[in-house]
Amino acid sequence: MLEVARVGPGDTVYDLGAGDGRIVVAAAQRFGARAVGVELDNNRFAFASARIRDFGLEPRARMVHGDLLAIDLAPATVVALYQLPSVNDMLRPAFERQLRSGARVVTLDFPVQGWKPSNVLTTQLTDGSQHAIYLYLINEIRKDAATMAIPTDRTYGAATCWLELQGAPAGFLKSAEGGDATADVVTEEVDKDFVVRKHLGGVKHEDIKISFGTGMSSSLYDWISATMGRRDQVMNGAVVVADYNGKEISRLNFFNGTITEIGFPALDPDPKAQDPAYITLKIAPEYTRREAGTGLKVDILAAVPKKWLPANFSLKIDGLDLSGVRVNEIDALTITRHITSLQVGVLRESEKEPGYLEIPNLAITLSEVGSEPLRKWYEDFVIKGNNGSDMAKNGTLEYLDSNLKAVLFTLTFRGLGIFKLTPEKYERSDKPRRLRAEMYCEEIGFQYVASAVTGKRAGAGTAPVGAAGPTTAPAAGTYIASPVYVQQFTADKELKAQKEALSQDLIAAPLRLGRPLKFRS
Repeated sequence: MLEVARVGPGDTVYDLGAGDGRIVVAAAQRFGARAVGVELDNNRFAFASARIRDFGLEPRARMVHGDLLAIDLAPATVVALYQLPSVNDMLRPAFERQLRSGARVVTLDFPVQGWKPSNVLTTQLTDGSQHAIYLYLINEIRKDAATMAIPTDRTYGAATCWLELQGAPAGFLKSAEGGDATADVVTEEVDKDFVVRKHLGGVKHEDIKISFGTGMSSSLYDWISATMGRRDQVMNGAVVVADYNGKEISRLNFFNGTITEIGFPALDPDPKAQDPAYITLKIAPEYTRREAGTGLKVDILAAVPKKWLPANFSLKIDGLDLSGVRVNEIDALTITRHITSLQVGVLRESEKEPGYLEIPNLAITLSEVGSEPLRKWYEDFVIKGNNGSDMAKNGTLEYLDSNLKAVLFTLTFRGLGIFKLTPEKYERSDKPRRLRAEMYCEEIGFQYVASAVTGKRAGAGTAPVGAAGPTTAPAAGTYIASPVYVQQFTADKELKAQKEALSQDLIAAPLRLGRPLKFRS
């Protein structure tokens, strides 16, 4: 990265998210430049600072303990970073405002959206992983901006959006759509003049669909846990849109929202799969209101998201030794919450009542080599018919960070039963043939760790948390003592349980915020 940026003794290099300080040390030691590393994590900051002292590079090199989004970049002539596109987007306005003429920005793997790189270098490491280095010259960036007649103060365009829950920021979103109100058109009988009269009926509100990665608030992750645990929870919130200067443009307020769909991404260990992974949610509001933004600049404290790639995961199934098997793909998992709309009185907007949860199958593709444990389970469970509930298995799917060490999220499967194992079409090839295994699942649990939450220092903790909040740090290899599970709806059991608990539910039911009353004239 430093070679591509042509760093020399006259440069001042800023490494944003310096980690162990290797870029800072190399810039000062090998290239003779002044170097500043910015790191929020306590342990990494201390390690990098000690490394600089051990090499005797002070005062030419130093570390700053702080948030990379708040650092003053005016002294920098070269900025190096290895961050997700969402972080690059947040840094881009600061680059354009603060960097001096002649400055360069060099990024690893993830480009700065909207900028045209002056040079792109791609390479393959000895482990087979593909990487790309992007070099940007700030003078060319400003020239391109002037040619396109884009002013420095981009007050007219939407630069970012975030989610609010119960009046508090819940983190930045990758995307957001929907939530608009539509009305039914009712056709009346033909009148005496043979004109078909029409009028509007009930109002419907579209589901709000959002996507996001790590770095969201615990309130959002807890809402997901509550939904997957069949603990009905409604939330008020808003999707807020701001311009490049952080000034609020507009907001979509939603009321009594219920999560109706939770989507976890498909996984692929191919090192070329460098696009970040995201969770998707659908929220069914009882009603929404769009309004213009305040125009005021909003400062949101947000953690730098941990890098989350679809290539970084670990799948374990109890009783199956899959350590020697390469899992090639895991299909996306979508949990659906069925909702019933209830028309109440003369109100034109209906209430939403949550119903049962629909649990997806777990489908994986893996190498035929080493798959004997899975094949034996299939033979016993399907062919021989030993498929009672006591023969079902449990398992975990861990979503890992970019270092393949820290766990970001964990899905816990209970009641796994294999029902299909098929080899792919045979073709002459030098690669091992693959198998596709499909398993039904009865229950799913969701846990997250503290470092995946906004406001937490990346890597500051790995204790899993669930709907009840952070837990005590577990021993290595364990994650949570009382996970939250999803269970498919069984009519007789569910209705009996609901009837027995009805009186207690009415007493203990939380306050439910209603809508403004509306009356027909």
